[in-house]
Amino acid sequence: MKKILVVISGLVAAWTFNLSVSASAQENNDTNKVVATGKKQATWNKDFSEYEAMAKAAKDLANAGKMAECTDKFKELIAAWDQGTQDFKTANHRLWFMLDEQMDIVKFDAATRRKDTVEELDTFLSYLAEAASPNAAAAADHIAAQRQAAFKAALANDKGNWNKDLSKYEGMARAAKDLANAGKMAECFDKLRELHKNAWPKGARDLMNANHKAWALIHWQIANATIQAVHHYQKETIAELDTLLSYFAEVANSK
Repeated sequence: MKKILVVISGLVAAWTFNLSVSASAQENNDTNKVVATGKKQATWNKDFSEYEAMAKAAKDLANAGKMAECTDKFKELIAAWDQGTQDFKTANHRLWFMLDEQMDIVKFDAATRRKDTVEELDTFLSYLAEAASPNAAAAADHIAAQRQAAFKAALANDKGNWNKDLSKYEGMARAAKDLANAGKMAECFDKLRELHKNAWPKGARDLMNANHKAWALIHWQIANATIQAVHHYQKETIAELDTLLSYFAEVANSK
């Protein structure tokens, strides 16, 4: 267990570092805002066959129990994705980040558990199909709804013993939302970074051990809000925080 927690802590730290580094992408903010407000038709290369093939190869390795090789293959996919989908990222940053985040979920799970890795790879492949579809403009909202349903299912199947008082984290999320509503996006990002980097991963380990799926969905929803805040996407940050707050409300209602 100590080894697993060390691996997980390293992955969480690496992801948090990436959030900080990605602040340099602020120069693309104006272009993305134009796309996000609908003033310009968002288009991108929807031939994702290269990434689909690599994800399926990683899934085959996971099914065979070859987790080290699966992790290596997925690292190749992440590198190819980051280099080859900048047009997609510019055209529809919300959807791009959802797929990018799902890849981090796969990488996270590959380090610890085979079953979840296969499941999350299937989820990534379904997201990829949505992003390539003619109805891709609606894909982000559909994926958000799918995640909320998955969170409810994770709670419904919960049999673990963990502290369901998440008011501390809920308070931090509400404070971040207040800052976003006030247009104080730098302060909002700082609050979310503290929640993502320290408060949640260090304070909710009982949930991580008892109900990994529920913990991960909250963790990556915090990450999703944080990545929107670092780019100063006010509307999207508030939307992602509302989803996060709905997760906390679901936990409170399940007590």
